[in-house]
Amino acid sequence: MKKQILLLLFVVCYAFEDTKESFTKQVLRKLAEGARSLRETQNKLFVDVNKIVSRVGNVLNRRDDPSEIIDEFLQDPYPIHDFNLSMNKNLAEITAQFKNVELRGLHRMRVQSMKFNLVNIHVKSAVTIPMLKLNGSYDLNGKVTFVRVNGNGEFWMKMRGIVIHAAASLKETKEGHLQVEQIALDFHTNDVSLHFENLMSKRWSNIYNILLNSINEVMFEEVKSILVNELEEKIKNKINEELLQLPKIKLHKGSTTLFDEILERSKNALRKDYEPLSLPDQTKDFATRVFKYNVSGELKLRNGAINGITTLTRTGEIMAEYRNNSVSLEADLGFENLTSSYSWSATLMHIGPSGTATVSVNSISAHLKLRQTLESAATPQLEDFQITNIRHLWVDITGLGTADYLMEIFINLISNAFKKSLANTVSNIVRNVIQNELTQISSGFIQ
Repeated sequence: MKKQILLLLFVVCYAFEDTKESFTKQVLRKLAEGARSLRETQNKLFVDVNKIVSRVGNVLNRRDDPSEIIDEFLQDPYPIHDFNLSMNKNLAEITAQFKNVELRGLHRMRVQSMKFNLVNIHVKSAVTIPMLKLNGSYDLNGKVTFVRVNGNGEFWMKMRGIVIHAAASLKETKEGHLQVEQIALDFHTNDVSLHFENLMSKRWSNIYNILLNSINEVMFEEVKSILVNELEEKIKNKINEELLQLPKIKLHKGSTTLFDEILERSKNALRKDYEPLSLPDQTKDFATRVFKYNVSGELKLRNGAINGITTLTRTGEIMAEYRNNSVSLEADLGFENLTSSYSWSATLMHIGPSGTATVSVNSISAHLKLRQTLESAATPQLEDFQITNIRHLWVDITGLGTADYLMEIFINLISNAFKKSLANTVSNIVRNVIQNELTQISSGFIQ
């Protein structure tokens, strides 16, 4: 299933290949040209299809950049259906028809990131393209800032620095296949230029092209909406065709993923060696006002311990992401009902009260991120573990006696000491335990 999930991530990124004929049709056409009989064609087709499958499998096993898969299978140029443009914005009123249009530059697409939600089963991807060029023939009439424009002939639109975002939600069919329910595309560029041949005759063409380029971003938005509407349904159908070729899988939403397995093993190690967890002694200076005098004092915290670090549990969805030739798994975690205790003693005006303090926290949030490169024999590594939020902290202090005017000061000091222990001691120990468990795993989450 791990390899299938990675392949699924790749499918979304090279879904733009839907504009091409399927591999099978291409192979069939080539074989049919030289085939003497239907049986011979079928035999050759079977062999070539298996070669394609094997080639894809080898690419995955080599853990190559998924962009190389896009280069191999993406059609460029991509033919665009004839379309009409009618716009009335920013003092521009234009009606145009575009025919024999092609989109060039898709082969230079590069994957920046892919993020796969392993619980709700949806995929987000971001890719970049240095430049796209739309060219074909046009017939245009209208006006820009009260100046009439018209013409017909060849045209081009260049878009540089393209960033494309794709999002798809998936479902599991009764037969066990994954299928796309919805897909949404959007792409952005900061540099758009236009050129129309024979615009207001050759003599005035350059002048009127400068005029039209003043509204190039508006025209780009109009053209983009047309392209997105055309592409989304085709891409959805193409993805579903590819997904049907994958073996049937069963999606596990419980604790059967490698991520949860690592988390469970880490909790067992924490339970064995760090429950309860001893905390380092701390000394805090403080100042207060007694009988109109400013006085300073010292609070010492000893014999500190935390109970409950084995309550570490995954609280959020597991996200898988491809970026920079590696795949990461990450999720939000949480501790529940952590308690801590200290023995304290204070010195203030030669008075030395002492007592105990307990700290209770209902909820502590954390975040864990694992990463594995796509290199051969790579294993997952801990990239990040950190405490992100502490909520509903309660401190109970005994032993103050008549010095209860120090209660607020001590509560603040002990609270800060506890947070420091979480940020340093607890985080470091949890981080080391998780990394130790990762080193004992013989295989990663990418096979």
